[in-house]
Amino acid sequence: MAFLCSIVATCFLVYGGAGQVPRGQRRFYQWSASGLLPPGAQLMVAAFAFGIHVVLGEANRWLVTLVYVLALAAVLLCFPGIWAPFYLGKAIWRRAEWRGLINVHRRPASLEEFFWLFITSFLFKNLMRPLFAVLISVTFAVSIALNIALPDY
Repeated sequence: MAFLCSIVATCFLVYGGAGQVPRGQRRFYQWSASGLLPPGAQLMVAAFAFGIHVVLGEANRWLVTLVYVLALAAVLLCFPGIWAPFYLGKAIWRRAEWRGLINVHRRPASLEEFFWLFITSFLFKNLMRPLFAVLISVTFAVSIALNIALPDY
């Protein structure tokens, strides 16, 4: 997944940097690439940590645990931009409650309109960014717990 995110982001940047691409599309490709780079870096950290586990295995479980702890810290702390929208979301919640977070200020006419409003909402856009960080962090936490509690798993 790290490789895929990196390759797609690179392709978007190369194609978006071409002079023949209209300015609106160029911004879309640059925005898409900037959205793919942090998950790609986080997944690369995860791939490195799990690769260390595969190589070392049972030979040095405390070193593997240390690598997991450091990788967990890197995933959670090295990308502060993924956590910043939660502060803005708190302000939106205080001012407009759920209607402001999910972009529904009037009753939608259809389920399709509600779906489109939700997809373009602040809540959806900013919950997708930390998704990989949360999933990777949970995987690291489970791996650390298993490595300490069940050393011969």
